[in-house]
Amino acid sequence: VNRLNPQKPLTGSYPVLFDERVSASLIGHLTSAINGAAISRGSSWLRESLNKRVLPESFNLSEDPTRPRIAGSRPFDAEGLPTSKKNFVEDGILKSLILDLRSARKLNLAPSGNAYRSLSSAPQPGPGNLELSSDSKTVLDIIKKIKNGLFVTSLIGSTINQNTGDYSRGANGFWIQNGEITYPVNECTIAGNLKEMLLNLTAANDGRKHLSRVIPSLLVENMTGKLLRDFHGVVMSIPALEAKIVEVKTSHEKHSVEDHLGALERWGFDPFDPEISEPTTSTDDEHIDGSDTQNYYKHEIDEFDEF
Repeated sequence: VNRLNPQKPLTGSYPVLFDERVSASLIGHLTSAINGAAISRGSSWLRESLNKRVLPESFNLSEDPTRPRIAGSRPFDAEGLPTSKKNFVEDGILKSLILDLRSARKLNLAPSGNAYRSLSSAPQPGPGNLELSSDSKTVLDIIKKIKNGLFVTSLIGSTINQNTGDYSRGANGFWIQNGEITYPVNECTIAGNLKEMLLNLTAANDGRKHLSRVIPSLLVENMTGKLLRDFHGVVMSIPALEAKIVEVKTSHEKHSVEDHLGALERWGFDPFDPEISEPTTSTDDEHIDGSDTQNYYKHEIDEFDEF
């Protein structure tokens, strides 16, 4: 009922509070970036970040494979190495990577006992039971300090650049104004860079201890919220706009920009040449005003280039 009649927030930079049900995705991007396989391939935005700050001071990201009655607990990993408690991040400093034997050998480091495998795959590094240190603040305490911001309760799609850390995802949730939740929002896109986002976190104290990943609600101090417009000026989120573009491109009733360019070439003039106002060769087709046609398709092409 609280999600009825959602609105769309204005484009701008606002604090974004990730509910604990979705905040684990942020830490998931961090663990993917410190995965030894990605580091050894050079396809991680945290390559060469060992012993450098990746989280705010006093933040710890630990793994405890000995927790009783938890799905991720195990005495040894998929390669037979014993598991143990460890801190991947200690006081905000990256202290250890997630390694199996192969990635450890490539990086000339000691394996961390984090090999996982399925029945049909070779061992590969991965995290087990994770816990991010939390503060004594409740979610309500954090909300009360937000003048204007977004409380994210669900995420849609994913556009993450693994090499640079650029982050863009569709989001739904609630708008926070003057320390209170005011109305539901949907079809907006939040964007930023994971390096900067993770360095500006504030954690709540609502992590659920019975889960394998104990990640509390997380506040990112400053992110960009975007709304885009489609070809007719209708406000749309990036995922919705991408779907609209696919719909237009695949529609049997509409020609693509490439088809229009081919038609212009068949009519005998270059659509990108501003000096040409008439067809250069005579055709049997109906006479077409070249300058108007060029301006129209140049406008259409510019719109597609923006995407």
